Amino acid sequence: ALSAVYDLEREALIVNALTRVGVPTPAFVAYEPQAKVLLLERARGRSDFTAIPGEARRQRIARPFIAGVAALH
Repeated sequence: ALSAVYDLEREALIVNALTRVGVPTPAFVAYEPQAKVLLLERARGRSDFTAIPGEARRQRIARPFIAGVAALH
């Protein structure tokens, strides 16, 4: 079960809104509130950022991400 502090419905609303305005996220597909299932498009890439070899490569990957986060604020 998900932690009580993790609100999947809120996550679905946020990802759906970000997808609609063009923020690079896995695209929202559907949310089923009774089953508490959030379906997103599969996104290429890795989730283990620290395992990417080379500091320069990690920085090349991180800079656009940080710029995107900054643009949201």
